[in-house]
Amino acid sequence: MNLDIDRSILGIDVSKRTFDIWLLHKGKDKRKKFDNNADGFRQLSEFLDKNNVLKVHACLEATGRYYESLAQYLFEKELLVSVVNPLKIKGYAISELQRSKTDELDAGVIAHFCRAICPPAWKPQPKEISDLQQAERYLENLKVNRQQELNRLESGITCTAIKSIIEKHIEELDLKIKEVETWLKQHVKKHEKLNKHYELIVSIIGIGNVTAFTYLGELGYTDSFNHTRQAESFCGLTVRKYESGSSILKKGRMTKVGNWYLRKALYMPALSAIQHNPIIREFAEHLKLVNHQK
Repeated sequence: MNLDIDRSILGIDVSKRTFDIWLLHKGKDKRKKFDNNADGFRQLSEFLDKNNVLKVHACLEATGRYYESLAQYLFEKELLVSVVNPLKIKGYAISELQRSKTDELDAGVIAHFCRAICPPAWKPQPKEISDLQQAERYLENLKVNRQQELNRLESGITCTAIKSIIEKHIEELDLKIKEVETWLKQHVKKHEKLNKHYELIVSIIGIGNVTAFTYLGELGYTDSFNHTRQAESFCGLTVRKYESGSSILKKGRMTKVGNWYLRKALYMPALSAIQHNPIIREFAEHLKLVNHQK
């Protein structure tokens, strides 16, 4: 993205209840804190108007879901918005030798990062994708909770009452899992474009319903990626090389700096595809051969 010298920079550090802002405007730094709700968003708009901020580039960290409402609000106000991986902000803070850490200072780091790097513009996912993501992530959490309860049963609990409670909880979780899976199937069928993408994904040998839900919920329609390498990086599936001179030459490994939900969802389908999909099996053998030659 090209730097617009007339555009003010707004760094925003968002937490559950509040957000701190650091405004770089006409050579001056201004700081303020607002509530992370509709009133706080409105007050931020009034603050920008009061300071005659006509054009602004707002930058936020992708912290959980806390940033989403504010980012959506700013986007609908037709402001330029960037949502950045927190690791990038952390790396920038280290490079600037930041010694202290507060919400206010973090907002300043985000603002200066935005001015120096000029990150790409963000746009929200369509509503059907956003709803799908929330549902598939909730489904994953339900399955994790179910496995935790199964592990407790197998840990050697001897109290009959506690075993009964755990077994009942597992039954309740099973019902919730089925309910969410049913909702996901119905939700996909209600949206023509979403259903078309879903049918294409499940047509791949080794890919099932849940993996398809996760893929679509996390990647959407993939129209925000210009190249497959960008999608690989987003998933955390790229190889990290570690070489220096002639003495340090470590074996390349997956970076794992990316979307945890996608990486986990693709693991078992990848194993299945290697066994049952001849194209993937041939590709896997080729990778093994290349890796062995190195």
